[in-house]
Amino acid sequence: MAESRVRLGPVDRLKVEVAYRPGTTLVSLLVDALGGRPQGVLPHVRRTVRAGLPRDAAQLLPPLFVPGVSPIPDWLSMDAAGSDQEIREALARMRDLSADTVLAGIDFTFGGRIPDRWEPALRDPRRYAVAFADALDAVRTTCAPALRRTRAVYEREAERVGIASVTGQIGVVLSQLNGLWRLDGDDLVYNGGRIGDHAVGDRRFLLVPRCPAPTPPSSASTPRTASRSATRPEVWRSPGTCRSPRRSPVTR
Repeated sequence: MAESRVRLGPVDRLKVEVAYRPGTTLVSLLVDALGGRPQGVLPHVRRTVRAGLPRDAAQLLPPLFVPGVSPIPDWLSMDAAGSDQEIREALARMRDLSADTVLAGIDFTFGGRIPDRWEPALRDPRRYAVAFADALDAVRTTCAPALRRTRAVYEREAERVGIASVTGQIGVVLSQLNGLWRLDGDDLVYNGGRIGDHAVGDRRFLLVPRCPAPTPPSSASTPRTASRSATRPEVWRSPGTCRSPRRSPVTR
């Protein structure tokens, strides 16, 4: 799969911020449960998530994913959802997507070379968008107590990135994001699907910590962050912010 690049400029002068986006954790949990790229989810949590999926979603969605690189359309990302209310609103928008928007997102994600496993979604795109929204809503409900504790993960990551910024070690943080990203000089290189090339310029660079393995409500443990998959960059088009990079040119 072709690489995409985020041109950071001089890394030691990069303006980095950390954002709290629990919607990212929802998507990570779902992709892992559906059989896509492992997200560091504990086996018993994966089983809990799978068991809570609605019947239609449990039947339709797993065939879309394979282990390894399993890119998702931009309309499924949920990266901008920072509160439970925003998550609910994002899910409502996902359920209301037009067929054309769903198809355009799938086509862009795979660069026009859509895998055979996604062909059923092309025949009934709105049904698949609703199934994804229902599945994410089920994950939100199933893991609600643990997801509320992901604020602690955000606070630890914000402190770590802040210290790295002021001590000139931000390059170390960027070189340890996760297996989909690698730092190549002053560029971040992404190998998880087609997202296009981007340049930060004079914008801020936003990092979004995620909690890949929140414990179920019955456990007394706190959520954990995998050492190489705790924080991911996102590209954002709002003024002054670069969340690097995005999977599609629309939404988020």
